[in-house]
Amino acid sequence: MAGNLDDIRDQSRSAIHAKFALPAIISREGVEVGNVHARLYNADSRAFGDLDREGYAFSLEGKNVIVFDTQEWTPAEQQVVDFGRGRIYSIDTVIDNLDRARYPRCIASEVLKK
Repeated sequence: MAGNLDDIRDQSRSAIHAKFALPAIISREGVEVGNVHARLYNADSRAFGDLDREGYAFSLEGKNVIVFDTQEWTPAEQQVVDFGRGRIYSIDTVIDNLDRARYPRCIASEVLKK
């Protein structure tokens, strides 16, 4: 066997994360708490994973998704992620179990500056 499937996935995701992650600043309650590299997806619809028994993929409709590498940063709800150039998001939900996923996905809402 070539290797553990989780390890193979982590290696693939690591290569993608290294290529497409953007620098960002994390803050909580207006206080800067760290610098990270995260991937930002704000597509209208994105399919994930395997098909369910009816043949449909799990999908997120009209959501902003931010992906972190937990070896660099552990995301949490209510953290604000500033990618610069007016791209500021607040984490609403961490989708993946942080104990099992190295690259957890988070659903985020755009923070509009006044």
